Amino acid sequence: MKKTLSLLLLMILIFGVVGVQNTVEATTVPAVFKQKFPREQVDQIKNVDLDNDRKNETIILSKQGNLFIIKNKNVQWMARQIISEEDFPPPQILTFKPSKNEVHVVAMYYYGPSNTQAYVYRLSKGKAKNVLNIMGDQAVKISGYNIIQKWKKYRDGGGWDMVVTTYSWNTKQLKYVSKGIKP
Repeated sequence: MKKTLSLLLLMILIFGVVGVQNTVEATTVPAVFKQKFPREQVDQIKNVDLDNDRKNETIILSKQGNLFIIKNKNVQWMARQIISEEDFPPPQILTFKPSKNEVHVVAMYYYGPSNTQAYVYRLSKGKAKNVLNIMGDQAVKISGYNIIQKWKKYRDGGGWDMVVTTYSWNTKQLKYVSKGIKP
């Protein structure tokens, strides 16, 4: 009985020190990424079909703040400095469907006093392309097929008003078009 209990406690201690997260990371992070960027520590990983070829691409956000996409065996760096300030929510990588046949990657991070930065990427001909880069000093949100930017418009006499700009994907122009007042 003591032997079984000791063995159980030893296993709990080993998993507590080594961590189950490292085991998950080792099985989900593609080897090509580990070979090309051995010093990058994976913070978030998403697998999604971005170009409707029925094969998932891998999106990786590292703890160092670098954003990567892996398609087949090719690793492409997309952005750096995706790092939130202390006391703010951690950065996020989201996938977003702005239209029926499009899937985009949105990288968001947060910094003071209340800002949200968002980078939006689209996969075109196997390469990630930045299609929108916005900062909302109140918020950036995804709502349905739109990206909503909330920001402060300062008055000449002091104070400010909340202004909302809505970005929608134009499938013919292959770019985001805005409605509302642009910052």
